[in-house]
Amino acid sequence: MRPEGTEFKDSEIDMAEYAEEAVGAKETRLVEEVIVHKQVAERTATVEDKVRSTEVDVQTLDASKFAEKLGPDGGSRRWEDIESDARGRWEAAHPGTWEKFKESIRNAYSRAGKR
Repeated sequence: MRPEGTEFKDSEIDMAEYAEEAVGAKETRLVEEVIVHKQVAERTATVEDKVRSTEVDVQTLDASKFAEKLGPDGGSRRWEDIESDARGRWEAAHPGTWEKFKESIRNAYSRAGKR
């Protein structure tokens, strides 16, 4: 033993240091699995029944011919000036179709003015 107060003088002390470090990791685990299978089958069947037919009468609405009839000026007036008159005349002959044909009629009218 050493005398009191001299324990740490001229001496060496060995100490070991330990540390802990938490390591976390994320891992994907498959919880559910869905398997989809496709089966192809072919069969032939004879069906007996009456067949109906429907006949449809289709009239073509020619926007070009209509645009030519909008005036003897041949499309020289501005479209904005004649549009309401053109709409009234078109709707009188073809009710409920103006919105569907408006652009075609306008284009045909402007082409008529360039001839």
